[in-house]
Amino acid sequence: MKTDSFSEHAAIKKYKLPIDVETFGIGFYKILGDKHTTREHKISCEKALEAAQKAIDGGTYDLIILDEINVALGFKLIKINDVLDILRPNVHLQGVHEAVDIVLTGRNAPEEIKKIAQLVSDIGCEKHYFDDGQEAREGIEF
Repeated sequence: MKTDSFSEHAAIKKYKLPIDVETFGIGFYKILGDKHTTREHKISCEKALEAAQKAIDGGTYDLIILDEINVALGFKLIKINDVLDILRPNVHLQGVHEAVDIVLTGRNAPEEIKKIAQLVSDIGCEKHYFDDGQEAREGIEF
């Protein structure tokens, strides 16, 4: 869902963190200025899932973050069963890939994801400076 122009990417580069980042997003979906078709967004999500599967199976990583995947699911850019297919063999209780923790981010996680997850957090905003008309801040939102 994201391009490589967000603050977390900048922080990884700036501080030379030993983190591999692969970005497949082509920009926000159905937001003012989105110049891409739904099909193009779906293709980018499919490529991201393929890369996630390779990363999970590769044995190189102990933590894999699928950033904003729940948002992509909500927009139906990827199928829930395709996501479950790469997660189910990796659930710790089944004893496969126990060294790999997989984090899925994004709002409105589907119940099917919550059911197999070991940890579910819902972080909500109680107060935000956007509400007072302040614009996004460099280093925070972008």
